[in-house]
Amino acid sequence: MPRSIDSFPSPDSSRSSSPSGYPNPLAAAHLLRAQQLLHKVETLQHILRSPKYAAPTSNTLPSPTDEDETKESTWYAAPISQVELRHFHAAVKAEVNLLSFQAHSKPKEDEDPAKAPAGTISGSNLPFLESVWRVVEAEGPGVRGLRVGVGYKEPAAPGNGGKKGKMVKRRVEVDVISDGGRRWTKVLGTTKEKLIRELSLHNHADDLMPEEDEESEEIEHGILRTLKGLVRARGETWVGYLRPVVELRVLGISAEEAEGDGILRTYFRQVRKMGVEVGFGAGGPTEKEQDQSGEGWMEDLHRECSRRTYHFGPPLQPDGARPVAVLDCTVSPPS
Repeated sequence: MPRSIDSFPSPDSSRSSSPSGYPNPLAAAHLLRAQQLLHKVETLQHILRSPKYAAPTSNTLPSPTDEDETKESTWYAAPISQVELRHFHAAVKAEVNLLSFQAHSKPKEDEDPAKAPAGTISGSNLPFLESVWRVVEAEGPGVRGLRVGVGYKEPAAPGNGGKKGKMVKRRVEVDVISDGGRRWTKVLGTTKEKLIRELSLHNHADDLMPEEDEESEEIEHGILRTLKGLVRARGETWVGYLRPVVELRVLGISAEEAEGDGILRTYFRQVRKMGVEVGFGAGGPTEKEQDQSGEGWMEDLHRECSRRTYHFGPPLQPDGARPVAVLDCTVSPPS
């Protein structure tokens, strides 16, 4: 059973046309990766629609009794076999459109490639989407949704029409919902150097540098504001008579790197103080899920993708539309 994105078949180099034929070869190479990811997501959608995964109505998680919570969090009342993929699928399709446009556009003359990080595309969210998919493949059949919004309530701020005692609804996004809906994961795919740089940009690193400065509770880093919202939403949500577990999954930093750096060590300690678990690496399914998975949809997905080869077809330009690079995904003959 595959546990990471690397375990899926790579494109057939003998059939792959080189992206060097495109005006922007780097964007074309990213485009191929994005189209491979899109194909995997759409293949999974097709598999889950098959009669094999039509779950019985009794195989559902209990719904909350509060009407407002039911409206805010309907994802866990669906059959166990279903996975909420619509938002993630839309994000990957948008990424394909962006990279397709960039692959057919020459880089601007005033852009200095030397100033850009190696192997990156400006405005591309592909590395993050690939990181989320790595977690999906590692978690396996326990996954219930990707990029799902969960709601919570908080007191309205004074002024701007806010009244004393009035509650306002907020919404925060969970990257991966797994373990049958009982684990909410926020994915952080950054590197050690990039995270330290981001903390510095938020005027945060100087406060985190001393080991003794652990009393500061004012956290301005964007991912931590999201985690605060997830912790609040967790307190208002029941899944199978249990509260969900909120987790920060760090893919680009090892546990040894985090423990060996004073800034990161204190940073992740503050995350844990919020009631959030911190995991390093893609992770994997629980022992219970491993016992019950059997021939689950992850095996079917791997089997279906292993029968296919990926390569660039000729660029297409529909009437009145911008050019689009095509991913030709054909079924390989049986070995």
